[in-house]
Amino acid sequence: MRGIIMANKQIVFKAHLDVSDMNHHRYEHKDVTISLLPKEDIEHFLLKLIGYCLLPLESAFWSKTNDQPIHPDLGLQDEIGDYTLWIEVGFPSQKRLDKACQLAKKVVLITLKESEWLDNMKSYLRKRAIKVIAIDIKFLNQLQIDISKRLDWSVIIEHNKLTISNDLGYYETSLPQDCDIVY
Repeated sequence: MRGIIMANKQIVFKAHLDVSDMNHHRYEHKDVTISLLPKEDIEHFLLKLIGYCLLPLESAFWSKTNDQPIHPDLGLQDEIGDYTLWIEVGFPSQKRLDKACQLAKKVVLITLKESEWLDNMKSYLRKRAIKVIAIDIKFLNQLQIDISKRLDWSVIIEHNKLTISNDLGYYETSLPQDCDIVY
């Protein structure tokens, strides 16, 4: 899978996730089938997968298409279908974020830490009370180099650290001080 830049067609991944979220005393194991969607780049896919691991796996949902503009990349819904948590990934437009704020109780953005886009959006994001979890590009690049169609991730979330290990390596990054997602 080395060097995936953009998918021309859907690429399917089988993932086994062992998540230990020490912040929430949550320990979960889940096997999921997920897709790199057409027109989705590997960075977006990996940010989405990281975001998925930050949520309770049994109740979180993963958007199955990037063609429906009114659905989040990831999220949580209550028993009547209202969004309690809407997670956008990457570099969404202000219009999309405004819509998310209208439709959900809480909105979280998972994006790259060192980006001109984030620098330009900081005041808007603060004004809209959108929580930002910015991931280091070097960490994401390390994951991207070792990606395969069979993902076996052991994920540990503790305080301001995120570690992911698999049979190819061990990857660690710092998370922002206020990265805890309340769900």
